Amino acid sequence: MIISVEDLSVTAELTETYTAEKIFEALPIEGTVNVWGDEIYFFSSVCFV
Repeated sequence: MIISVEDLSVTAELTETYTAEKIFEALPIEGTVNVWGDEIYFFSSVCFV
């Protein structure tokens, strides 16, 4: 999977877990990022139930 933020793109690999499966099913995920220190937060509509 490719994660893109403005001019930056990085490649990520999902492991074979329930959480990763739910994230994959929800792709593409788009949102507005909030930064707090070195941490990045954003809302997504991924449902884990």
